Amino acid sequence: MAFDGTDPTPALADAVALYEAGDFRAALAAFRALAEGRDGVGDEASIPAALFYLGRMAQRGEGQARDPRAAARWYRAAAERGEFRAQHNLSLAYETGDGVPRDGAQAIAWMRRAAEQGSARSQAAYAWCLAHGRNVERDLAAAVAWYRAAAEQGEPLGMVGLADALRAGVGIAQDLGAALGWYRAAAELDHADGQYGLADMLAEGQGGTRDLVEAARWFARAADAGHVHAQHAMGHACLNAHGVRQDFGAAFGWFRRAADQGFAPAQHSLGFMLLVGEGMPAEPAAALAWMRLAAEQGHPRAQRLLGLMRRDGIGAPADPVEAWSWFDRAATGARAFADGETEAGAIADRDAVEADLLPGQREEAEARVRAWKPRSREQSANRAKLAAARAWDLADQALTAGRGRAPDEAEPEAFGDSHIFRQDPVAAAARVQAALDVAARDPHAALRHFDEAMRLDYQAVLDDGAALAGRIHLMRAAGQDGPERAVRLYEIGIRLSELRRWPEATVAYQAAGDLDPLFAWPFNNLAWMLATAEQLRAHDGPLAVTYAVRACDIAGWRYWPFLGTLAAALARCGAFDRAAQWQELALTLAPEKEKPEQRAMLEAFQQGQAWIDTSRTPAAGGAHASEEELADTDVEALIEEARGLVGERGVVVQ
Repeated sequence: MAFDGTDPTPALADAVALYEAGDFRAALAAFRALAEGRDGVGDEASIPAALFYLGRMAQRGEGQARDPRAAARWYRAAAERGEFRAQHNLSLAYETGDGVPRDGAQAIAWMRRAAEQGSARSQAAYAWCLAHGRNVERDLAAAVAWYRAAAEQGEPLGMVGLADALRAGVGIAQDLGAALGWYRAAAELDHADGQYGLADMLAEGQGGTRDLVEAARWFARAADAGHVHAQHAMGHACLNAHGVRQDFGAAFGWFRRAADQGFAPAQHSLGFMLLVGEGMPAEPAAALAWMRLAAEQGHPRAQRLLGLMRRDGIGAPADPVEAWSWFDRAATGARAFADGETEAGAIADRDAVEADLLPGQREEAEARVRAWKPRSREQSANRAKLAAARAWDLADQALTAGRGRAPDEAEPEAFGDSHIFRQDPVAAAARVQAALDVAARDPHAALRHFDEAMRLDYQAVLDDGAALAGRIHLMRAAGQDGPERAVRLYEIGIRLSELRRWPEATVAYQAAGDLDPLFAWPFNNLAWMLATAEQLRAHDGPLAVTYAVRACDIAGWRYWPFLGTLAAALARCGAFDRAAQWQELALTLAPEKEKPEQRAMLEAFQQGQAWIDTSRTPAAGGAHASEEELADTDVEALIEEARGLVGERGVVVQ
């Protein structure tokens, strides 16, 4: 059989066609007939390829249940007949223990046999093993030779390996021009490692003239393909205007994509942006969370910065014991990386904070250092996905830090969809996991992940019109009807408030909130009604503040209608200065079409006036009825329906 996979017989070609068309059952039968030589199908030359396909299908579970042991048996039968693809896959099976016991000697032996037959992919893989001493004695010169053999056959892995060696002068004399050429060849084959290597050399001016614009183009192509180093590089390009215009929002977005994959340098860069407020409001708690993720992987500069934050109480209360332990780890790690500046700084910081330690705390800090083990990149990625990387402060701290401010209106395109306050990737990951849970027919797990997404990024859920309906469907599948009843009670509350049946509307909204604590709109509408409706009682102002704060807390203190409701509630209490502060934030975040009313509210608060909603719809959300619909409403039937929905909570009419 030819090394390029050419099929030598029509029967084998027909079987491969069935396989590629996705007709796995028919393909399975055809390959078995070929492998067994039944009914005069095929010939001896077809058997190795048929055995290989049988192994692949058993390994992938195509047309049958996945069976790694059967796959290994088929691969071995094909490999012993000289089928290089089977030899390659059998090597990987021994490397990973998939269907056979892990055996490094077998893994390297089969990979070498495939490489010696001329398989370019196997040559590149064998070269990597030689370069890294994986299951074989390290031999850099031999690695370069195998990389070159693969590269000359057009294998991008070989091109990149050869370029790496030429660039570093490892196993071969350094030749930056040749390295640049091989990276470019791989990049033009759309290989992300080649694109990153080419971009990095162009950015440094190695092997030719420095070209930041072309470098940024190649970084972007690799980054779009998910290359974590390229994503981090694009973040710095956008941050520093290297080949692209300066765009803090885009920089944050690229750093976040890499950080979510557990890439410690990107987590450090992201944490630093949040710490200093570069191009956006500073977020100390969020900075602390990301800096910790990087530090836990052993990133010395992140460890030192984390120590400084714990020393000075930035993002969390000061803790000199933890600060000392991070300074000590940073000094040790920086020494290993030959980062003299970070090492010296961490030692000085550690010695300075030691003066603040109480008796016995030095020993406690040293014990923490001894017990500490760095996390893997995979563990860090999981933590980034499953835990909230931002911890929002309470209302007063939010105002002080200016949290939630939108980008400058003069440059709206500078942030775009990548702005920090748009959809949170951690929340998005939780929603993806919820979708996977749905596919796995596990509504309870789906609900847990969806509710986590709501807590992390309430606005993103609200912006998706189908999201809340999907959550209700999940609740129904899980045997829970609370949220569905809550939505109907919320709608009833809106209608009753439109009818100025405020006492009944109040209880409907309260009951809706009790039935679904993550449904913020009933709390918001109740607060708005209490704060802005005419002829309500004097003590309704403080109660309105209570409900408004609850809505804001659920929505993460960054949803403009809820912030405006809080402002109106504060104004109802006579706290006009505080009301104006919150209304300024709501105005900044509000979409353009909503700004006139938000601006009018701000002017009222600045003049010491409460905001009275003179419309017939004193509810800050929901679809409102027309005058005709209101006239036709059967109020008693509406209240009776509410009684039934409330259940044990009691009657609606007080």
